[in-house]
Amino acid sequence: MAYPPRNLGRVSAAAGGGFTRKAALIYGDAQRDVLAALSKVNPDVKDWDAPGAGRRIVLPALTAEMPPPGARLVRVGRALDAESGLEVLEAYSGVSPGLRLFVRFHPSRGLVFDVIVDNVFLDPQAARSAVAGLPPGLAESAVVEEAFEKGTLFYTRLGAVGAKRRPTADEKLAARDLVGPGPL
Repeated sequence: MAYPPRNLGRVSAAAGGGFTRKAALIYGDAQRDVLAALSKVNPDVKDWDAPGAGRRIVLPALTAEMPPPGARLVRVGRALDAESGLEVLEAYSGVSPGLRLFVRFHPSRGLVFDVIVDNVFLDPQAARSAVAGLPPGLAESAVVEEAFEKGTLFYTRLGAVGAKRRPTADEKLAARDLVGPGPL
């Protein structure tokens, strides 16, 4: 029997890339509390938009709410760890609908890193339609997840069903750059 982890593993920062996007793909968002927790376990990182190429980032285990009752997720794959999960997401970065990680822990299974469609479905038909809309290589391996074992801990925030997800820090910066800094 495994015990809940203190961290979800380590991932490498990319050259010239910010880390907030990766954080959002793992945790569901990169809001202030996520970045504060990352900073606490990675005190040498001063700028999450430029953490330094190749730097190994520790991912703290931040629990999230369980998926809402009746929620369905479309799983297209499973990764061995966060790093390989992010590699899968990078390989399919142009796929629509988008993909992200869904991280959870169960004492009998340990940590699980699923690659899922970046949406939560209440309607079974909508979930099946999402599977049908995936590229052939992903659609063939897709599974609709409808229930989770009792005792499962979740580490990815899914957000409200049917609501738009909150923008990441990278997305907020990009939007600000497009419209300017605002009134002076």
